[in-house]
Amino acid sequence: MKKNSLIIILIFISISAFSQKKCKYEKNAIDALTELRIIRTVPVSICRVNGQPFYFKAQTIGDRKYLKLKYFRYNDFKIKDNTELTFTLSNYTNITLTPRKVKKDTTEQESNFMTVSSMIIYQLTDEQYKTLIKYPITSVKYFIDTGFITKSIKENKQNKIQKILKCIE
Repeated sequence: MKKNSLIIILIFISISAFSQKKCKYEKNAIDALTELRIIRTVPVSICRVNGQPFYFKAQTIGDRKYLKLKYFRYNDFKIKDNTELTFTLSNYTNITLTPRKVKKDTTEQESNFMTVSSMIIYQLTDEQYKTLIKYPITSVKYFIDTGFITKSIKENKQNKIQKILKCIE
């Protein structure tokens, strides 16, 4: 009886160890001033835009959840940072994210030749978060000066945003 119990316990431990999510973080700490837990995943690329990787990070500050988009601005390519980003999910529904309003630094020059990348931050509602961790993303739509672009996501990358969002639960 003891032998069977030990075997069952060992099987349970090994199954739970293998089912653990494999998360990699840039930051996983408690803020010294606010005492809020801050978690930020390493960036994952879901497709290529303008010939460069299209990165996303998931972040939580306390109970607020964010997706951060980072892209490269080579050849005068620029995503309009005040427009929505729309994900099409595997269940054929859309999730539209609105960018967080960020005060621009007036000392920063837009034409600075050292500025080669940009980041846009989207705060997720609880409903958006729950939907995004439930369904893989099949395409992403973003706006540029001349209109919009819809990029399909390859099947092997469709669950990357799901995975990083689950890491900040």
